[in-house]
Amino acid sequence: MDNFRDTKFAKKSKRGIHKVIFGRTMFIVLLILIQVLIILALFLWVNIYSRVVYYIFFGFSVLTAIEIFSNDSDPTVKLSWMLVVLGLPVFGSIFYWFARLDVGHRKLRKNIANVTEEGKKIQTPPSDVIEDISVNAKSLSNRSNYLINVGGYYPYKYNKLNYYTFGEEMFPDFLEDLKSAKEFIFLEYFIIKEGDMWDQVLDILERKASEGVDVRLVYDGMNEFLNLPHKYPRLMEEKGIKCKTFDPIRPFVSTEFNYRDHRKIMVVDGEIAYTGGVNLADEYINIEPPFGVWKDNAIRLKGPAVATMTRLFLECWNSREEEYDFGDFIKRAEQAKKYEEEAGYIIPFGENPLDKDKVAEQIYLEIINTAKHYVHIMTPYFVIDEVVSNALIYAVQRGIDVKIIIPHIPDKKMAYAITKSYRKRLVKVGVKFYEYLPGFVHSKAIVSDGKKAVVGSINVDYRSFYHHFENGVYMYKTKVINEVEQDILDCLKECREDTLEIVNKEKLFVRMIGAIGRLISPMI
Repeated sequence: MDNFRDTKFAKKSKRGIHKVIFGRTMFIVLLILIQVLIILALFLWVNIYSRVVYYIFFGFSVLTAIEIFSNDSDPTVKLSWMLVVLGLPVFGSIFYWFARLDVGHRKLRKNIANVTEEGKKIQTPPSDVIEDISVNAKSLSNRSNYLINVGGYYPYKYNKLNYYTFGEEMFPDFLEDLKSAKEFIFLEYFIIKEGDMWDQVLDILERKASEGVDVRLVYDGMNEFLNLPHKYPRLMEEKGIKCKTFDPIRPFVSTEFNYRDHRKIMVVDGEIAYTGGVNLADEYINIEPPFGVWKDNAIRLKGPAVATMTRLFLECWNSREEEYDFGDFIKRAEQAKKYEEEAGYIIPFGENPLDKDKVAEQIYLEIINTAKHYVHIMTPYFVIDEVVSNALIYAVQRGIDVKIIIPHIPDKKMAYAITKSYRKRLVKVGVKFYEYLPGFVHSKAIVSDGKKAVVGSINVDYRSFYHHFENGVYMYKTKVINEVEQDILDCLKECREDTLEIVNKEKLFVRMIGAIGRLISPMI
């Protein structure tokens, strides 16, 4: 049996390697590499053969440095760009302005802004809940007002929540809820891979589409780049499933590798919604996980708060359209059954990297800065700016118990080296890091004082806080918060604490990679 599995895995790996080498992915990578080499060669030629042009570019670099210093970016981002511009005066400046002007996303930025405004107009503010918070939950009022003002993300009461500590724990309920659909199914995922998990989901989607259910699927363009064939939307259409790729990767040098749709959303009939860390691929339910045990989490919502999840999906669905079609899906979701026995408030929200509001980071900072007893975090990546770092330090100095669970077996060695590079400063002041020994932590959660928590697609890193479309569920005084905390406590039993002694023994090579990675991480 083991030989069969080994042979099966070897064949799968061979097919995967063949696909990478001879497929569309390698073609795009080669085209981009050729373009970069041509640009570099051009600048080298200018430097060698034209001193006048060189001085012009040098002056351009000085002006670029002044612009970087005077803009309103995060200080860590400024420092990273300054090092690039000073180290590579010509190419670095061009690279900066290339990113600053957002080549490849200007139209998308405009479309997203317009479609978001349209979605906000359609969703009805739950005025009774907002009034209730101002009277009975005053400590939530400022947070609620912030999320309403920046994104139209409204608070809701009377929602039934289920929390799942592993993807395989969630999956049976996920399938049953898909089977229960009578009107529509919306799916928006960062990663979809063909395999056992997706086969089971696809079988239900195809059957439901044949029954007349409106089935819609969106996946990120990076997924098309790495996992699925370019023609996959057409294949889905043949099965009756409406399918779109969000921001497909094209073979040109641009900023398209940023602003990925990292969200995980499933909505059924405006009554049930799922989110969390779980994508639609086998490793997320621990079928042949590549990095030991795959620790993930998810949350299921039933109730009026599903309206926001429905809206987030429809904003993505319409993001490339000239005319927006929201139908009456949001209005139907607002009429979802209320579960009046359920205590507390929840606020589903989205993160849009194309506006100036860093919603996810602000929510995490608010939880850290207002903690009275503890802040516990699970995240696969930990790549932070100075603001978050200082907030964690200040929390410890106030006597707050700060614990952060990270993987022991990484999926990306560069990101892991960068994650480890933050430990020394924080461990010295009392922040506690723990490595999940059984394998890879992909769960995304923050919980504090048994009163506040967020579960969603958000990692504690630059990409989630600055570059990705994300979503999360903010919870206040709900029963599920204790389940999130218990999940973290159970994980800690299988963790090793990274003491200062362990941190100081880190390999020199890993330290060097981490230090270099920290320089460029704010830019990518």
